[in-house]
Amino acid sequence: MAQPAAWHPDPMGRYEYRYWDGTQWTPDVSTGGQTGQDRI
Repeated sequence: MAQPAAWHPDPMGRYEYRYWDGTQWTPDVSTGGQTGQDRI
């Protein structure tokens, strides 16, 4: 079963959470309640 679209712990370890859109990780990230975009 695929993971549902939601915030999940960042698998890259750069931020607290990263958004999974149900298909892939997005650049949307969150740490300490502050959201932003990861500039990879």
